[in-house]
Amino acid sequence: MERSLSNSITAGAISGIIWGWLALAVNSFTGVFPLEAGFLSALASFTIGGAVFGVASAGFLFAAARLIPFRSVVFKAIAVSTSIWIVLRAGGAVLSGMEPGRYHFNAPEALQGLLLAVLLGAVLGLFWKSGFKGTIEAE
Repeated sequence: MERSLSNSITAGAISGIIWGWLALAVNSFTGVFPLEAGFLSALASFTIGGAVFGVASAGFLFAAARLIPFRSVVFKAIAVSTSIWIVLRAGGAVLSGMEPGRYHFNAPEALQGLLLAVLLGAVLGLFWKSGFKGTIEAE
């Protein structure tokens, strides 16, 4: 589906916010990593972080959708969000090698992060597929 960059960013931001709330709920349920602050602080962090991750994923999806070898936009969005997560995870591995006492690999967190990246892609892909236009552009 063709869409403008501003509509893509809007869809990414909203998808990311929804994803952030889902990620907070999943973490609260699984308890994989402890929250550093209270619920309201975590809600704000997950909302803002989700919006940033959603916008980044939507931007890359907008730019590279034709190059990704899947027909379904949902699978394309999953590929994009998972790829971004892998790049960030690789950066974490580099930091871990540089300062192992401060940055360390945690398998349950990594697995949960991977599954949540897939979830973001699914949410973004469904928004994209639905033709969600947002309200950034003037009517």
